[in-house]
Amino acid sequence: SPGDYQLGNNGGRVIAHNTFSACSRKWFDYVVDEMDNSEDDNRRNLQRKTPLEIMNESKGEMLDPKKCTAWMKNRAHDGDLFSQEGGWSTIHIETPTISFHVEYHQDRGNCNSHSIDAWISKISPVLLKDEWQGVLGETRKPKFYPNGEQVTSERSYLLTGEDDRDYEVNGPFGKTFAAQKKSPEFSSS
Repeated sequence: SPGDYQLGNNGGRVIAHNTFSACSRKWFDYVVDEMDNSEDDNRRNLQRKTPLEIMNESKGEMLDPKKCTAWMKNRAHDGDLFSQEGGWSTIHIETPTISFHVEYHQDRGNCNSHSIDAWISKISPVLLKDEWQGVLGETRKPKFYPNGEQVTSERSYLLTGEDDRDYEVNGPFGKTFAAQKKSPEFSSS
């Protein structure tokens, strides 16, 4: 259920709340946390920020920052961030070394469907040095246009799969997907 949860002794936390489309974030690449703090410092920093402060930090990536800012001000005034109803849910998962942003959306319009988007939002330099595999591995290394300019947002250059369905697995425990067969970036694990 919605709330602000501490992750035991690793110093992380999970913040889960319902929201609406204006506060949904655009997909973006992760930020490398260049700070040379110890994990203890990172743990303390995670605990100091309120959920609304964490939301406010990312308003530049939101679909409609102006509308969302007004919504956040109402939540702060009314103290009801965790009691909102809605078809959109946002989950922030933060640890001292990596953070994830997850969005879940229910669509009860023409077709009863659900979508979930999840991505790394922040990573430590230590984890950045590790080898990545799978879907994350496909976008891990920079890609360049023929003129040498880095590709930052054009899906047809960034991803092997031409459509989202190329990354869909065949069930909740599925491990294979169409794009996996098209790209040397994917591990055969």
